[in-house]
Amino acid sequence: SMYYQIKLDAFHEDFSKNTVYRFLENIHMNWHCFLLRLSTKIIRYIVGLTTDTNKRYALIVDDTPLQKRGKEMELVSKYFNHVTMGYEFGYRILTLAWTDGVTTIPVRYSLLASSYDEKVRGKIRTDLDGRSLGARIRRMARTSMNDLTVKFACDAVKAGIPASIICFDSWFAVPRTISRLMKEANLTVIARLKTNSKQYYEYEGKMMNINALYSIHRKRRGKAIWKLSLSVNLLVKEGNKVIERIPVKIVYLPNRANHKEWICLLSTDTTMSEEEIIRQYGK
Repeated sequence: SMYYQIKLDAFHEDFSKNTVYRFLENIHMNWHCFLLRLSTKIIRYIVGLTTDTNKRYALIVDDTPLQKRGKEMELVSKYFNHVTMGYEFGYRILTLAWTDGVTTIPVRYSLLASSYDEKVRGKIRTDLDGRSLGARIRRMARTSMNDLTVKFACDAVKAGIPASIICFDSWFAVPRTISRLMKEANLTVIARLKTNSKQYYEYEGKMMNINALYSIHRKRRGKAIWKLSLSVNLLVKEGNKVIERIPVKIVYLPNRANHKEWICLLSTDTTMSEEEIIRQYGK
């Protein structure tokens, strides 16, 4: 930090610490835009240091709960925490980060509140100019998490951040979101799937979920890194009508935490090897 740079006499810049503090306290600063531009510059510098032309860079999306109970705080909402398996009040922080497998750099972020007024415990301001930065941030906070994920990924690609893959947990693995990320951001999606998911896949003309697919196939024995790999079609629906079929590869691998269970990963790049899919999601 700058504090320790000054303390260790390693801060030798042409500006004083007060300049930095005034900058950080500026309420008119568009921190979202600033973070994106700063991250882009740092990422390009890091990429320029490597000579490996075959290295794959990835974007990562995840959300983190932030507990807040104050009724006077704006847009404090009720949400379900999947770690504690209970309802809490506060926000969720949606973050898009870039990684090369060693370094992880945040690119975009947003506090998330509920889009339903009955779930919002805090104040809801309606007196702001809709064109202002504050109003735009509040609208973004009440946008659906999957829509923001697509927006953040597109912003990163447009900014010139080098990445060909986007990885996320099962919470984001929705067919329509996967389709939009492929089309709008031109990214390969690698995602974890829920083992109890009701999502069905098309396999040899039949509709089956991941549990049924796993049960009817012979698995690799011994201490194999992955147990089963299948090519299926992911169906994107509008109502009851199928509007798109996406060829995907799903890979089953043992769960190290519980050997009786398994983990399922999905990749929209069907030519990618099973080991590479596991390695990329391991980031």
